[in-house]
Amino acid sequence: MVERILKLIKHFKNKVFYNINTDSNSYVFGKVFMSKKSILTVGKNCRINSIEIIGEGTVVIGNNVEIRDVFINLGKQSKLTIGNNVFIGKHSKFIIYGECSIGDDILIAPDVLIVDNDHIISSKVKVKDSGLNIQNILISNNVWIGAKSVITK
Repeated sequence: MVERILKLIKHFKNKVFYNINTDSNSYVFGKVFMSKKSILTVGKNCRINSIEIIGEGTVVIGNNVEIRDVFINLGKQSKLTIGNNVFIGKHSKFIIYGECSIGDDILIAPDVLIVDNDHIISSKVKVKDSGLNIQNILISNNVWIGAKSVITK
């Protein structure tokens, strides 16, 4: 019994799980860090290797998705939806404060940055106090996004 507990502790070392809903055919390995208020839903036959989710939003992942070492920053009540048959390469980052929808059959190469917001600039207000201009992002089906691409609102 003690050996089994130690084996489980070793398996889940460096992993923080809060609100993960997953299918039994999917698996998450590597480091997984999530904010307590974020929600992750994973479809069938998914492989997730190292994911970090901060913020208070929701991430919904479809079926047959592979994610490698990805960072996701979510604003309050924001949502990132990833369709079916999607591959997301290492070190890609998502900064989502509204909604971002990624369609089906998508290849996202390593080091891609997707951001749905920027600062409102005014000479009357300091940049740090200016607030954000947010616009939803939609990436259609059957798209390849090359390495180090930057997609903004």
